[in-house]
Amino acid sequence: MKYVQESLNSYNDDKFFNSLLEEEERMSPEEKKKMAIQLEKEGKAIIKKINDNFKRFKTIAGDKLQSYKDFWAEQKATHKTIGQKGTFYNLYDSHYIVGIVEDKEGMAKLVVWNTDSKEKNDWETFVCRDKGIIKEFINFYNSELEGTMKQVIANHNAAVEAKKAAEAAQKKAEAAAAKKAKLDKFLAESKKK
Repeated sequence: MKYVQESLNSYNDDKFFNSLLEEEERMSPEEKKKMAIQLEKEGKAIIKKINDNFKRFKTIAGDKLQSYKDFWAEQKATHKTIGQKGTFYNLYDSHYIVGIVEDKEGMAKLVVWNTDSKEKNDWETFVCRDKGIIKEFINFYNSELEGTMKQVIANHNAAVEAKKAAEAAQKKAEAAAAKKAKLDKFLAESKKK
């Protein structure tokens, strides 16, 4: 028996994505329609999964800018892992990647890759060409992921500026207090004479 160390999150991700796998055999038009409806449901479940995953990351990262920088760098490097151009979301604390790439015909498709497999050819575990799902993923990527990253950077910059302004105000107040103390001392000595 082979023992594989796996986190609970990794196990749950495996269970979720493996449940989506279905064999596509020869189907009647009715079965293809059912399959399209099923793929749309599964695509929506994937969009919900990545939203939940990103919310979990934000909860863990808190307001630590470095955590967000590292996470963003990982997101940007994902195209090297996959070996294709596209828009990708590398799930936090997981070996799954969800992304939009173009197929050979130039049509966009949402793909889930399981990078835990040793064979890169086996990575692709789910494909959906539903335009609504693709639009939801792009909306998540642009609004939620990029939007959050921009907001975290803006918050950090605002906090740094506020800190600098507070330090400058404190130095100015200290300088004014020192100047007033010297003036008071001078006036007190002047009255004694």
